[in-house]
Amino acid sequence: LDKKNNVRIGFDVVTVPDGKRGILSRVEGLPSNYPKTGKYRVDVESFERLALPSLCVPPEDDLASTGETKRKIHNNNNNNNKKEDKKPVILILDEIGRMELHSKEFPQHVRDLLSKGVRLVGALTAPRYGHRVPFCDEIAAHDSVQVHNLTKKTRDD
Repeated sequence: LDKKNNVRIGFDVVTVPDGKRGILSRVEGLPSNYPKTGKYRVDVESFERLALPSLCVPPEDDLASTGETKRKIHNNNNNNNKKEDKKPVILILDEIGRMELHSKEFPQHVRDLLSKGVRLVGALTAPRYGHRVPFCDEIAAHDSVQVHNLTKKTRDD
């Protein structure tokens, strides 16, 4: 946002919790050969450099092998084995949209997360003017996904 003129100039990629920030898109200032979504040019390299590493789940957090939360066995001080539930991995994706889908690698990262049982909370781009986004339809149809439609009227509920 250009705070001086109160005009949106583009979107950034921000990782959580470390707060790394990079360009996702801009109205002006990016090369004309960069892909375009609406009036914005998309910096796919910047997006992938920041976003994709944050979408990798360590193998010990992969829940797909059992279909449920894995359990770890820990030794306590008196050498008895104790089972503890492993906390689920939860990632926030804001958003899975047209700009992000200029990345050829991003969709596969999302598919991998779902196949590993990672819980995702995020936004799927909605169809505009009858134009569907096939990847978003695929994610919405996934067995583990619940879709809650938001509108201007319901977004603050």
